[in-house]
Amino acid sequence: MTEREIEAYCINNGIPFKRQVVGGVETLRVMETTQLPMPMREACDERGFVKADPIQAPAEVEEVKPSPLRGKLPADFPGHAALEAEGLTTYAKVRKRLSDLTSIPGIGEATAEKITAAMGESSADEEEQEQTNEDARSSEETSGS
Repeated sequence: MTEREIEAYCINNGIPFKRQVVGGVETLRVMETTQLPMPMREACDERGFVKADPIQAPAEVEEVKPSPLRGKLPADFPGHAALEAEGLTTYAKVRKRLSDLTSIPGIGEATAEKITAAMGESSADEEEQEQTNEDARSSEETSGS
């Protein structure tokens, strides 16, 4: 029995319960365990707390990346006027130009950094792209000589 199953049963059957923090962990406490069916009652200790079940705990927590921002840029977005003058009015359009923001009139290094931060892009991604661009330039110079 999972905590969620017991909680759902309590809600559906009007059995009082509380969520409490015990040992730094939030847990479910059923106030009247005698109203629970036997398998659910056995999942609770003598005080009504749902016992932890290590089998149900996830082995690893997978890091979830936030989805990219979408839609029109808000009016308070860094460099908004300069971006708009360049026709970059949406997050998608700005995302395509992240590597060359300083080539846009009115966008300097400081504003480019603010835009990159607002887009949620890491400087590591930017540095990787910059390195790729440098490698491509070096390759062109070598083959052109």
